[in-house]
Amino acid sequence: MRRRRLGGGWNPGVERRGFRIARGTVVGGLIVVGIGVGVVHNRLQASGKADPVLSTAQAVSVPAQVVAARATQGVSSRWQGLFRGQELENENERLKAELATLKLEVERRAAVDAENQRLREALDFTASKNPRPQVAEVIAWLPTSLEQTLTLAVGARHGVRRDQVVRTPDGLLGKIVDSGPFSAKVRLLTDPDCSVGVTVAGGKAFGILRGVEEGRERLNRRYALELIHLEIDAPVKVGDRVDTSGQGGVFPPGIPVGTIESVHEDTTHLLKVARVKPFAPMPGMVREVLVLPPSPSLASSDTPDSAESRRP
Repeated sequence: MRRRRLGGGWNPGVERRGFRIARGTVVGGLIVVGIGVGVVHNRLQASGKADPVLSTAQAVSVPAQVVAARATQGVSSRWQGLFRGQELENENERLKAELATLKLEVERRAAVDAENQRLREALDFTASKNPRPQVAEVIAWLPTSLEQTLTLAVGARHGVRRDQVVRTPDGLLGKIVDSGPFSAKVRLLTDPDCSVGVTVAGGKAFGILRGVEEGRERLNRRYALELIHLEIDAPVKVGDRVDTSGQGGVFPPGIPVGTIESVHEDTTHLLKVARVKPFAPMPGMVREVLVLPPSPSLASSDTPDSAESRRP
């Protein structure tokens, strides 16, 4: 627009009026175009035809809409991830605490189950025997260079007396050699002063089972079971079962003792000697034992079974 001079300068009023006229013209033109587009759009819609202007505008705006939607989703995901991460961390800590608690509960229940199994085995054994043995808790195992003994939490006040046989559900363990008011001492089969009459493989052979010590040094000393007085031609072989024979009157017949581990001739070459693996577990692994009722035929004579019961 050409600017007019007034008295040697520009006339601001004339310039503002020209700008308003131009702006009004543009706005009016846009209104006319909008009305025209609207009229055309309505006619096309009425006739069921697509509006090319609207279709073109939508096609052009689609990429921008996709970019905007993805950007919004990304921001929303990151924002939610911050809160979700904290929730997952808290959940992880809670699960760790629950897992530790469950592990302790499993260990406790395993110990209870093991205890129940031991007592159940003892009760199953006692239910099949008559008269009923007495279940006793082992409170001490005192192996020394002189003797192999256990201490039980029962004594004379519980009806326990000297020479009663002690066993586990698996097999023979020993016998009572001393009974106090509330405790009793058991001499184990592996004690060198303990001997028992036994039979092999249901009667194929008979002999005397005794405890033997091995190793000269005290720290390396071990105790085992040795079967002696076997005839040279006795049909004894590895794996044969050994049971009490009942000879001597202290140990009843038929109590399982163990199995033959090895057989060899003694130094005279006139008799055989066998090593026996006991059925009863190691004393340190025994927590409960069975004290058998006194035998009615308990002998007081000096026999392999009873001689060591009078040992001071």
